[in-house]
Formats: sequence, C-alpha cells, structure tokens
Amino acid sequence: MPPDMSDGASTTPTASPRPPRAGRRIAWIVGALAGATVLVLPGLVGWGVGTDAGTAWLLQRLPGVEVVKPRGALFGADLAAERVRISWAGGAGVVEIDGLELRGLRWNFFTAPGLLAQGTADSVTAHRVTVRLPPSTGRPPPLPATLRSPVSLAIAAVRIDEVRAEGIEPLQRLQGTLTVGADGGRQHRIDGLKFDWDRLSASQGTLAIATDAPFDGKAALLARSRNGPVWQAQVSAAGPLARLDLQGALRQIRIEGPIHANNGRFNEALAAEGLGIAREPDFIVGPDVLSGRLKPILCRFEPPPLNVYVVYPSRRHLSAKVRAFADFLVERFAPSQWSLPSPEAPPRPRRNAR
Repeated sequence: MPPDMSDGASTTPTASPRPPRAGRRIAWIVGALAGATVLVLPGLVGWGVGTDAGTAWLLQRLPGVEVVKPRGALFGADLAAERVRISWAGGAGVVEIDGLELRGLRWNFFTAPGLLAQGTADSVTAHRVTVRLPPSTGRPPPLPATLRSPVSLAIAAVRIDEVRAEGIEPLQRLQGTLTVGADGGRQHRIDGLKFDWDRLSASQGTLAIATDAPFDGKAALLARSRNGPVWQAQVSAAGPLARLDLQGALRQIRIEGPIHANNGRFNEALAAEGLGIAREPDFIVGPDVLSGRLKPILCRFEPPPLNVYVVYPSRRHLSAKVRAFADFLVERFAPSQWSLPSPEAPPRPRRNAR
C-alpha cells in the first residue's frame, strides 16, 4: 500500500510539457524573419549600390578608403568623385586620385563561375594620381595569397593626365585599356599603354599578371626619345612575380635624307620649296614662318635651346670693337619679332649671349 503523504508532507509539481502551439509560433516567427530578410536584403543591397545616396553611404564605410563628393552609383551608368584616397600600412602607403570619372558602366551578375558580377565601362579618367609607398624595410614585401577579384571589369579607355610618385619625374598623358579579372578572373591586364615621362615617350605597352601564385606575368614596352639624340628601346619581362626575367634592347636611329647641308639659310630655302624638313633657329626661319611659307611641326619634340658664345682672350683691356660686337649679338639674339613660341610647348628660354 503506498504511503500516505497527506500528513504535513509537501510535493514539488513537475513542469508540464510546452504546448505544441508555442513551438509552431516560434517557428512561424523565425520563418517570417527569414522571409523578410530575403525580401528586404536585395532592396538594401540595391539601394547601397544602385542609388547615389546608397553608394555615398557605402563608400564612406569602406576600410582604408576616403571618397570626397561622390556622384553617381556603383552599379549605375556613371560614377565620379572629386577625390578618392586609399591608404594601407597604417596610413604609410597612400594612393590619391583627383578628378575621377567613370563613364558607361554596365553590369551582369552571376554569369561566370567564381565571379559575382562582370562589368564594362566606356572610359575612366582622372586629373592626377599621386602614389606614396610605405618606407622600405630592406626586404621585399610578402606576396598575398591571391590577387583574384570577386568582380571583373573591362575598361575600354583609361586616361590619366598626370601620375606622381616620390623620387621620380611624373608620368604625363597616360592612356591604355584595363581589364580586372580577365579570362574568367585568372589574370589582370593592361593593353595599349602609352605615356610621356621626362625625355621619353612610351607606347605599345602591355602588362598581364596571373591572379594565383606564383603570379606569372608578362610585360612589354616600346620607348622613344622626345628630344636630343634619337633612340628607341624595347623592354620586356616575363616569369613569376618574385623572379622576373627582364630583357631590353637599345638602338640609335639614324635619320637619312637625299640632301645634307650645314648652312642654315640653304636648309631653310630647301624646306620652303617643299623638298624636306629642316631644324633651324627662329632668326633664320622666323620670317618665312610668319609669312606662311614654312609651318612648324613636331613642336613637342623641340631640342634643348642653344647658346651663343663670344670667345676672346681676356676680359682685361677689352677692345671697343669686341665689346660692340658682343652688344650687337645680345641685341640681335634677344627675343624679337622672329621669336616663335611653340603652340604645343612652353616658350623656349632666352638665348644667352656671352
């Protein structure tokens, strides 16, 4: 017979199981939240990359990126910014892009394995790009695990007015085409590269680098002199990024013609008759240029200015004839009615008479 527990003894009631109705309610709430996320998230993403306000909000939150006065949308037709500043290594490395403009952007999504989107652009232009690298540690920087990008972008025309970097003369008028994530994301490419730098002009440049280790690359460039002796150089490189094999060839170009003369007046007369081109100082060709008989050409390739010297034994006891002749040369070769500033280059400095 079971003991009688009624005389002063207490019992603890056991918890009853949760009604099935509560479990269904929790499942319904979780499902509703998931459905709302599925419905709202594309709208938030679309707002972030498809509208001007969303793009501005998103760009301001990219780590290491500062964008000043953005205009347009990431996935819109055009995108521009007054300045873009990208920093790394605690701010020791910086790339600043002034006057950035992207035109004719077009995107397709999930069209290739491993790529979220594939895009094309008609052009990318910038007034100036300034590069500041971190201080050297004496050792090559470690290579990343991969250079792959989740999106690919092919830009038909890249034009940058000036590229500045510490310790070198700026690059001028850089042009080319750029493909990020070419060949299904397996490489990045630059084609048709050309620019002016110091006293040379570079053209027919190509650069391709694999996005996976060991990052095999190929590069080629043709360079020519802009002034002074006429020369041409062909440079190429190939191999893994850590062990590139660099090769080059330099040759001087001889300019040949049917007539050779060392008399400026004679050369000027031949050019005026249409028998060739001549390189002569302004005081010889000036009158014919002003009258239209001669036309300046290749103005961007002007040679350095020439000086006029007067050689005499000593400054002491200088004769009146020598002094008068030197004064005549100074007056004769000073800027005059025959000085012809180039339309494509800054005016040449004054000739010095000594």
